[in-house]
Amino acid sequence: MRTPSAVIRGVDVIFIILGVVLISNFGSVRTGSAELQLGELTPSPTPTTTPTPYYYFPIIKNHYDYLYSRVVLSNGQGFDNCKPLSVKGMQNWWDNSPYSTVNIYLGGISALCPFDELTYDWFAQVAAQGWTFILTWAGPQAPQGCPEDCKFRFPMSTDPQIAYQEGKIEALAAVQAAHNKGFKGQLVLYYDVESYSGADEETRATVAAFIHGWTEQLKELGHVAGAYGAACTSYVVDWAFNDPPVDEVWIAQWNKEYAYDPDATVYNTTCLDIPGQPPIFWINNQRLKQYTGPHNETWGDLTEKIDSNVLDGAVNALFGEPPVKIFDPGNSVNSASEVVLSGRLNLHDFQLLSPSVGWVLRGKQLLWTVDGGSTWRDISPEISGQNDILGVYFIDQERGWLVDRKLAEDGTLSLSIFRTPDAGENWSEIPLFDFSTSEVWEIEKGDFEFLDGEIGWLALKLNSGINFSFGRLLATSDGGRTWQERKLPLGEPVVFQDAQHGWTAGGPLDQVYHTEDGGHTWTLSENQSTEDTNILASDSLKLQSGELPQSIISLDVYDERFGWAVVQEGSCTGSKPRAGEQLTPGEEPQLCVSSSKFMRTLDGGTNWDEISLPD
Repeated sequence: MRTPSAVIRGVDVIFIILGVVLISNFGSVRTGSAELQLGELTPSPTPTTTPTPYYYFPIIKNHYDYLYSRVVLSNGQGFDNCKPLSVKGMQNWWDNSPYSTVNIYLGGISALCPFDELTYDWFAQVAAQGWTFILTWAGPQAPQGCPEDCKFRFPMSTDPQIAYQEGKIEALAAVQAAHNKGFKGQLVLYYDVESYSGADEETRATVAAFIHGWTEQLKELGHVAGAYGAACTSYVVDWAFNDPPVDEVWIAQWNKEYAYDPDATVYNTTCLDIPGQPPIFWINNQRLKQYTGPHNETWGDLTEKIDSNVLDGAVNALFGEPPVKIFDPGNSVNSASEVVLSGRLNLHDFQLLSPSVGWVLRGKQLLWTVDGGSTWRDISPEISGQNDILGVYFIDQERGWLVDRKLAEDGTLSLSIFRTPDAGENWSEIPLFDFSTSEVWEIEKGDFEFLDGEIGWLALKLNSGINFSFGRLLATSDGGRTWQERKLPLGEPVVFQDAQHGWTAGGPLDQVYHTEDGGHTWTLSENQSTEDTNILASDSLKLQSGELPQSIISLDVYDERFGWAVVQEGSCTGSKPRAGEQLTPGEEPQLCVSSSKFMRTLDGGTNWDEISLPD
């Protein structure tokens, strides 16, 4: 029987149902097929993950013969992207962004992001700038649906005992890969467990056994074991009941703002933390949290597509000489920067339908304008309970659709599509009953595509690390009254030329797929054609002048003259300490300022002016 570790704080009773943590007073805990009585909830010894305080010699430029890695704690923020920045780009963001940690995919059979090109010299130079590293391994994934219809191309064994051994083997491979990149010392390594919603107890037990093997092997080698996953649909809470449990967790749970958030926290996580109660799992500086998914951010003069993470846990640092022990805990921490946000938009999406008519999705509000953005009114449908609008689309100035996720009082989730024939004056709801609660948790965004008022598609982007891209595709031929499931090779929007021929593009490898049967099947385009390029062309090509405002991060264009855009730019002053260092007396701590604006052009991009949104 698995017993919870010291990552659990004492409560009356915890129930884990479909990944949702509930509290009760019935006197027992049920997880999988095992029932634990209250007296059995005695935590096993707390894993020691807090590093011993050390003083570190920094890396000296052009002296990289030997590098020494060490696990340090960070309470700042970090980013992950699929295409690594150049050394120059990393220096730009070290100086001009509030981020101090970057994720690196070391490898694994499921790894797609091109990090093989990162050399020993790249790591040495970037570490010398001050960066610390999340090191991630993407090996076999959950054997969901196996052996007949596996969700993942490279699944774990369906036998928990074999999966346990596979976890140990993957740990050894990850350590070797880290050594090959110059990390010759203590490590914290995170295993990427992608979402596998709707799993049965056997599959969850298999994944837990795999993480158990991963953890044991790393600890036997003197390293710190971490794992990444979606809080609800990677069933992160299962890992707390291993013995030993994984030391550190990197939790994926995205908010809907898709922007840097200085107030992000590693806590208040659905399916892991109980609302209104103190956190009980991984509470001793043992968490990282990916709080928003792919989005563009501009710092200095560099715009990058990234995921954002808030940190209160272990990361890796590289140093030029072996550490010398002293008694100053401050030397083990990357401190957070102070960030001031100006014009925080909380703008999720927008669409310009004519020179004067359009909408924006701001938070939970769908706002409508008929005068080019001078005035706005709320046209959101009335929805009881807690809800998130995941996507909106209008085919003209009257007919529109939105997809909404609603949380009921009993903790169940539902997914519905709403349609309006009259610019939001009236809405009708179409519940999608084929989605279970765990499957709805997995959905992060919805993108509609309609050819006319009847034939359309809804591409649902599922939660995943930046190394993966998963989606589901629904199709309608009656204006959204009924929907049928299709296939989708990537978690990206679709573009259709007619009812049969369509495209989708993106993912970690920037691939293009096309379909000739309305989305039933898809083929990878080995050589992207001119036709493909035209179909997927950027809105910026439609503008008469092609001129865009500086630091643009999103754009929608009506025609060659009229367009809307969001711009965001940030810069920093002062200094942030590198790992193992503190600011010297007189040094100013880093202060970063980020400003965002919603803008429009009426003359093809030659001039842009700001649009005001209601408070």
